Formats: sequence, structure tokens, C-alpha cells
Amino acid sequence: MGQSARIVLATLSHTNQPSNRKMGKIINIDFYRVSVLDDQALRFNDLIENVSALPNNDQRNLFIKDIPVRLQICDQRPAGITADMVRIRMNALPAKASLGGVIAPFDLDDDEGIGEETAFYYNIPKRIAVVQRNKFGVSVPLIAHYFTVKTGMGTLVFDPIFETETMVKYASMQNVRKFEVAIAGKQNPQIFNGLGAGLSSTVDMIQALQAPCVDITISMGYERGSLVTQSVKAVADALLAIANNSPDQVKKIKITGSSNDEEQAALLNLLEDRMVETIDVPEDANRRLSYQSRISAVMQAWQRRSAELSNMFPN
Repeated sequence: MGQSARIVLATLSHTNQPSNRKMGKIINIDFYRVSVLDDQALRFNDLIENVSALPNNDQRNLFIKDIPVRLQICDQRPAGITADMVRIRMNALPAKASLGGVIAPFDLDDDEGIGEETAFYYNIPKRIAVVQRNKFGVSVPLIAHYFTVKTGMGTLVFDPIFETETMVKYASMQNVRKFEVAIAGKQNPQIFNGLGAGLSSTVDMIQALQAPCVDITISMGYERGSLVTQSVKAVADALLAIANNSPDQVKKIKITGSSNDEEQAALLNLLEDRMVETIDVPEDANRRLSYQSRISAVMQAWQRRSAELSNMFPN
């Protein structure tokens, strides 16, 4: 009989008792350049201060798709403002559960719900917002919508900031060899109308074929020359705006090109090359990520990138 193979079984350590290790959560923090479309003299801080002047009660609430959103905390800093936004979940609430198997509802009054919080810092001189990412909380599009509607002072626009190398290459790119796009249009394909460059016609294809995803590659192949760079960038910018508002709708935006004919073509992944900092945030005694711990993480992210951002945006 030949030599038998030895099979080694590894088991995961397990216990019926909770760990005493202090827990926390790793959060992602994003960077945006903020502008007010209708009045270039206005800054985001003007809108924040307008809302923060309201009493900290239901006057700060704005119902967005029947869900109340509010500015909860606002603090002045030497060069900016720190704040906390809350999205209050009022319906389809989770249950309270014990390790012993007991399931019970939370004891909430009729005007209470589950608060999902999003902290951010706005640097006034650089017009840069540093925002805690929380998929259950107040997203960046909701922040923009909240202050736009609540103040009526102007339309806020948050443009994502890319890594320095990507921004430089994207700005200088003149020759585009390949443009790759993947969109998940089955949920709401109408948002892709008006993209231009013929891509809006894919909406009809998505609806006719009931396609959950459309993957498009446009390239020069073996031909010399470039795609129409201005049109490619216009579509890429429009898709980035859609991705900012509806992250699940845009799956891929890639551009391969160079600044001139002699330079080797580089691949830019515009969805993955955005500036992000990742920080571990500890829980407090109530097993929550407190505002102080979250805003501390946001400010830490700002400190890590402040010199780089000052070089990217000198004015």
C-alpha cells in the first residue's frame, strides 16, 4: 500500500463566552472639494452656520424620502467646522438580542428611532470636506441635499478628490487609447440619460434585455491616434457624479492614455484611485462609536493629508 496522505485539520478557536478584548471599528474617511453652484462667494461653512443657528430640536429636521435627517452637532475650529449628521431610522427597526437567546424590542417612544451618525470636518480656506463613510448614515449626497434645501442659499456640490498622481495624470491626459465603463442599470437606468457620447442609448438596451450590468469597452485597438479626449472626460466626470450619488450604480470607470504621443500609456482607475484614509475607531463604554472618537479619526485623516492637499489646492 502506498504512503497515505496526512490530512491536518485546523479548527477555529471558539468559546461560548464573550471576549473581554476592547472592540472597535475600522472606518473609511473620504475627501471632497466643495463648491456652491449658485453663488461663488458662498462657502459650505455659510450654509452650516445658517442651520446651526436654528434651535437644536425638530426645527433642524429635514425629511428625505420620509426619513428624518438632521445636523446634530456643530463646533467651530480655528480653520473650519466639525459636525455630526444623524439619519434617524424610524421604521423596520432591529430587535434587541441577548447571548442567551432572548429577543425583545427596544423600548422607544413614538418620536424616537435608531440614529445613524456621520461626522465630518470642513476646512474653510481649502474648501475641503473630510467625511466619515457610513453606509447606514448620512451619505455625502444627502449632506449636500440637506444643506441645499434647508438653507435655500445655493446648490452644494461635492467633488471627490483623487490621489495626487491620478489627478495629475488625468488633468494632463491628451491621448486616450481605451475607455472602460461598467454600469448596473437595472435598478434605475434613467439616471444614465444625458451622458452623451452615445452612452445614454444603452438605457434602451438595459431595459429591453433586463440586463443587471452593462460592461462597455471603447478603444483605438491597433489604430494610431486617440479617442476624443474631451468627450471621454465629460462622460467620465458625469459617471463620477452618478457614482458619488449612487455608488452601487457605477461599477467601473477606467481610462488608459497619456499626455503625449511619446509617453507610455497609463491606466487610471477613477473609482479606486480616490483619496481615502482608513482609521480604527474604538468603542466607548456603551459599545458605541462616539462623536468624539469619530471626529478625532476624521481630524487624524485630515492631518495625514493636509500638506498634500495644500499642494494640490494652493488657493
